[in-house]
Amino acid sequence: MASILVVDDLASCRKLFAEILNSEGHAVITAVDGLEGLTRFYETLPDIVVTDLAMPKMNGFKLIAAIRHDYPDQRIIVVTGERYDYKELERAKVLVAHKPLMADQLLALVDQLH
Repeated sequence: MASILVVDDLASCRKLFAEILNSEGHAVITAVDGLEGLTRFYETLPDIVVTDLAMPKMNGFKLIAAIRHDYPDQRIIVVTGERYDYKELERAKVLVAHKPLMADQLLALVDQLH
């Protein structure tokens, strides 16, 4: 199973994603925003990062850029309810899913990367 960092400012999303991933045996670490997510990333070096984009303190784009600076091959899944220019996300080489997200969709994305 994988170690997975879930970064989302919405407590309900963090809790739901953690429950789904834990139920499949993954080890889950959570963070409330990009800044805390970056700290948790370097503390744990997870196999996969699941992140929102619109967050306080440090948004998901900046989090991805910071991670990619030192770990260019880090596996990242973006789960967002917002609409963005996905060319930027394509350049970041991340998988993208939209909220609301079904449990089987999240698990399929994790399986695809793990």
